Amino acid sequence: MASHILQSTIREGDQVILKKDKNIRVVQVHKTRLVWMEKVKFTLDAVIGQPFGGWYEVKGQKLVKVSRRTLCEKGGSFLNSVVT
Repeated sequence: MASHILQSTIREGDQVILKKDKNIRVVQVHKTRLVWMEKVKFTLDAVIGQPFGGWYEVKGQKLVKVSRRTLCEKGGSFLNSVVT
């Protein structure tokens, strides 16, 4: 009998859901690949090895992990990665 372990961190090749305001996209995670969302481009390198369900902000074409509270205080846009 094979044991099944649920993956809790994002790996290259996984799919994540990106959400910014009302826009939602499903993308596959690959190192150095640029992703476009609205008029913003960035890589998903920062999410590799991170747990699913994180909140990120785009800074200089890179994602930076932030807390929901920080985003609310800044009133900024965010990207949310979650398991598909």
